[in-house]
Amino acid sequence: MLLVQGLYQGHLLMGSPTGPVQLGNMADPVAYISLVGIIAMLSLMAVGARWAVLGGVLTSAVLAFAGGFWVLPDAPFFLPEGLDRTGLQLIFMNGWENVKVCDYADLSLVLTLFLILSGWGGLKALAPHLDDGQMGRSLLSLSGLSFIACLLGTMPLTAAPESAAGQAMGGRTGRMGYWTAAFLALLLFMEPTLQSMASFPSIFAPAFAGAGLVLLLRMKPVFSGGIADKVAAGLLFLILPLTQDVAAGLGAACIAYVSLTLLSGGHVSRFLRVLAVAFLLYFFYGFWSIL
Repeated sequence: MLLVQGLYQGHLLMGSPTGPVQLGNMADPVAYISLVGIIAMLSLMAVGARWAVLGGVLTSAVLAFAGGFWVLPDAPFFLPEGLDRTGLQLIFMNGWENVKVCDYADLSLVLTLFLILSGWGGLKALAPHLDDGQMGRSLLSLSGLSFIACLLGTMPLTAAPESAAGQAMGGRTGRMGYWTAAFLALLLFMEPTLQSMASFPSIFAPAFAGAGLVLLLRMKPVFSGGIADKVAAGLLFLILPLTQDVAAGLGAACIAYVSLTLLSGGHVSRFLRVLAVAFLLYFFYGFWSIL
C-alpha cells in the first residue's frame, strides 16, 4: 500500500480508461522529479547507505526547489500554537449530544480493531523477539500513550510501518528514538517551510515508495505457510493497495484465514474467531448501508 501510494503521489501511476492503472506522463514535472528521487534512493540502497530514503527525499526537494515548484515562505519559522483549539476537544466538542449512539459504536469498533491489529503488526515487525507477555505490555503502553495523545487533540498512536522499514535498513533503536523525537519536535517550528515543501507531491513520493519497498522485501515469510496463510496474505497485498482501505484489507484477510483454517481442520484461537465475526458484521453493515 505504501509503495503504490508513493507511485500515485508521484504521478508515476495514474488511473487508466482501459485498465486499473497506467504509467504516468514523463512530461509532468511531478512525475519526472519523483522518478529521479526514487532512482537516487534505489542507488543509495544499492551501495548500502542507511539514509537512502532521506537521500531520495532530499534529491526530489532540491530539484523541485531549483525548478521553482516550491519556495521558502517569507516567514520560514513559526511558533507552534493551537493546543487551546485541540486539547480535550474530543470530549467537549460542540453538538456531541446529537450524535447517535450507533455511530459512536460503529466508529469505536472499527478504530479498536484497527489499533489492535496495526499496533500488534507494527510492534511485531519492529521487535519480532518479543514474547506474548512483552507484546501485551508494549500494547498496553501504546494504548496509554494514545489516550494521552487523543486528549491533546491528535490521532491515536501506533507503531508506524516506516519505523520497521528504517530498522530493516540498519537503523538503531534506543537512543536513536529519542534523537528522532527531538528532531521532529524542532520541525514543529518549521511548519511553514514544511507546508511549502508538502505542497509539491514529488518530494515525499520517495519516502512512501522506499518504506513500502523495504517492507516488501521482508514479506517472504508471509507466503511460507499453508493455504489459509497464503490466501490471507494475498488478499492483504491485493486489497490494501487498490482500495487504500485498511479495514477492508484486514477484514477480508482475517475472514479468509479463519474460514480456510477451520475448513482444513486446523485450530483457530477464540480471539481470531470473534474478530472474524466482528469483521463479518462490519462488512454486512457496510453493504446494508450502501443498499
